Amino acid sequence: MDELEKPQKLFNIETLTENNWFSVLKQPVIFPDGSTKPYYIVNFSSTGVGVVVRDKERYLLVYQYRFIVDTYSWGIPSGDFDDQVDDSLEDTARRELKEETGYEATSLKHLMYFYPSCGSTNQRYEIFIAENPNLTKGDFDKNEVINIKWFHRNEVLNLVLNNQIVDAMALAPLLFTLI
Repeated sequence: MDELEKPQKLFNIETLTENNWFSVLKQPVIFPDGSTKPYYIVNFSSTGVGVVVRDKERYLLVYQYRFIVDTYSWGIPSGDFDDQVDDSLEDTARRELKEETGYEATSLKHLMYFYPSCGSTNQRYEIFIAENPNLTKGDFDKNEVINIKWFHRNEVLNLVLNNQIVDAMALAPLLFTLI
């Protein structure tokens, strides 16, 4: 299929603020009718990585408090890819799995990627699936995770339906694997 002409034209990107993790950009956009509107974009410097942990019909979830939205939620092990620490996205997935659960992946495969809010941010999540993980002698990081627990797939669906899993990093890949 031929590439379509892009309907919006971009110009004069202005960086409003930046730090080690992201910057906020002001991006004026010209629309097909000639009108102009400024967009404010959160521009992330790294890719997010998440791991769905599954053992047959059971899923391992982490329970965390997310102070930014002041809520407790079940989710999946996740973190940011750091090219200064990790060689690959897969290395990040393995590190986050062990750090947040105390488990190691016996098999790790790339599952999907997605943008959680492509209308306001460029952040991309790369998701892996770890099947039949092994518990290590290590424990999980109590600074990031309150608890870990195995749930049957039907229990995971109930958590979703009852808004006990509210982070897109967990919702999209869990629903993807549950269908």
